[in-house]
Amino acid sequence: MVCSLRGHSFNLKSMTARTQLNRMCKPTANYINMRWRIRSRSTAAHVLALNRERDQTQPFLPGYKDSRITVNLVRNHLSPYFLTNTFIKYGLIDPDYRVSRHHKVPTLACSSAGEFFDYLCENIPAGANIERIGISCPGLIDRNNVVRSYAAPRLHSLYGANLYEEMKKRTGIGAQAINDAKAAGLCELKLGNARGSKLSACLIIGTGGGGCICLEDNVFWGADGFAGEFHFMAYPDERTGETLKTGREIGTFGLINRYNARAAEEKQVKLGKEITDRYFAGEKLAGEVVPDWIHRIALQCLTINVTIDPEILLIGGGISEENWFMEAVKKEYAVVCRQHFDGAEFLSAKIERCRYLNDANLLGAALHTNQSKYLLDPE
Repeated sequence: MVCSLRGHSFNLKSMTARTQLNRMCKPTANYINMRWRIRSRSTAAHVLALNRERDQTQPFLPGYKDSRITVNLVRNHLSPYFLTNTFIKYGLIDPDYRVSRHHKVPTLACSSAGEFFDYLCENIPAGANIERIGISCPGLIDRNNVVRSYAAPRLHSLYGANLYEEMKKRTGIGAQAINDAKAAGLCELKLGNARGSKLSACLIIGTGGGGCICLEDNVFWGADGFAGEFHFMAYPDERTGETLKTGREIGTFGLINRYNARAAEEKQVKLGKEITDRYFAGEKLAGEVVPDWIHRIALQCLTINVTIDPEILLIGGGISEENWFMEAVKKEYAVVCRQHFDGAEFLSAKIERCRYLNDANLLGAALHTNQSKYLLDPE
């Protein structure tokens, strides 16, 4: 595949031409170092199935279980990439932040950052006139575009990688990178429901419960780039003495774990939607677990609002599209506030859903890239 970037062309497959025909969908013998190779997009479904099997055999490191990567390809234009444990989403975005086209490929568990970025660049759409590249992905990304933490299992090879340098080696364009929740928060600040606010926060409910703080006209990064990582807020488990991550309790990971801990073997679930469907069908166990989950989310909203005192707290993630969910969280939040403050009402923060859902990470990566002081190469 030949791609035209910033006025010149290069062959994305030249670096792997000799080995491309030999790539097959087979696991290595060692599950710890297992990786999957893909020869063409026709094998994508098989690769996803194999990677799911791998994830079930390898324990997750602390942190996020889900990881999406978005890649922004800007054509006069910005090209953002959204990286996740399941897929890599590519988008072509114009100067008015309209997504003109996008596609996905499966995320492969690679043995090195080099192998991962080779695969990432091989799937850039041909013929795209790209000027800038932005990337959003899970984990801690510092201001120099270096991945400082482990995130999803299939993205472990990115730990310590400089995303700017890796992309520049392969495309001639250095990519600007931002954490996925920060990208969503920036999108809402500039284009969505936080627009016009001086201080806002986002809480993204997915597998975990990440987030973002926006101050004035930009994301608030903090000293280490870790500000707004609500997933990692800690609290003690009195039963076990462990220190737990709040994100694992308020995300679907926590909902599923609490349900399965009490359900009979034949009633075990893998998806949060299975539990909410049973909740609306009147199942007794779901009727106890779902309200408890909503209560935990409401408590996290209260903690965020007490700590930051934002003008607006936006809730994102797929579940936020459900009207019943948003109404339940708002109602429980009001109850929690009255109980906690003995009936006083002085927190004025509004709780609303994010405006942008499916493309929030792509748009946020594009916005971050456009406003980055490292946008132009020094040469």
